[in-house]
Amino acid sequence: MNDKIIRHSDKGKYAYSMMHSDGYTFDSQIHPFYEILYLNAGRMLYNVEGTDYMLGEGDMVFTLPYEMHSFSFPEPCRYERQFFHIYPALIEPVKDLIPDLSKKEPGKMNCIPAAAVSRYGLDNVFRRLEECTDPEIPETPSLMLAYAIEALARLHAAVTSGELSSAGAPANANVRRILGYIDKNYTSHIDLSDIAEYMYMDRSYVGRLFKRHTGVSVMLYVNMKRIVLAKNMIMNGTPATEVYERCGFNDYSTFYRAFKRYVGVSPDKFRSG
Repeated sequence: MNDKIIRHSDKGKYAYSMMHSDGYTFDSQIHPFYEILYLNAGRMLYNVEGTDYMLGEGDMVFTLPYEMHSFSFPEPCRYERQFFHIYPALIEPVKDLIPDLSKKEPGKMNCIPAAAVSRYGLDNVFRRLEECTDPEIPETPSLMLAYAIEALARLHAAVTSGELSSAGAPANANVRRILGYIDKNYTSHIDLSDIAEYMYMDRSYVGRLFKRHTGVSVMLYVNMKRIVLAKNMIMNGTPATEVYERCGFNDYSTFYRAFKRYVGVSPDKFRSG
């Protein structure tokens, strides 16, 4: 049973929600915004780029734009969480005021333990988010911007403190090498054979290893990253006939099929909204 309550959102800028729910498995995803999850109750296993974080009450986990993540529950439970999605468009006008989190290595230092959440005041940010959205007030949009800046600044303080270096179970070293190669080359025409050659490994072994540690196949991960990039380019006005080449697809028909599979609509329909 899920009792989801969307508190407040502005498409393409931010979304805040609270959920009371039975535990379930959430498939791997990649998206173009910052995501902060604050776990109020329950226990969950959260995976970011192959690194597992076991979260308990009061813990927080965040992902940067384009960090692949998923979650599941080690046992049946009733859990409560809050999500805050922050789109780059929201903070673009004031980006010079916000510390840069993008230098963080993918899959590392994503979890903020409960004690650090309190120490860096992140719990207070989420308390105020709830207060300004239940009920909404005329100042809610302005407050959302202020809280987004504050949340990212406080996250930066926690990440750079050195306290989070041991958080999470280290991902398999070979999987990290694969992820690093993909992140640098997914806009080129790479496939599983190219990755296997880079790793000096059998392609079947690479495929099994990657899926065991990330929950998705190599090419699904590659195409997810390509499609997220394609969506952003299309939204910024780049013609779809140019997008496919710049995102690593061999031809437009392959891109079209992949886009429709992952997004649910054609590139042209996505552009028109």
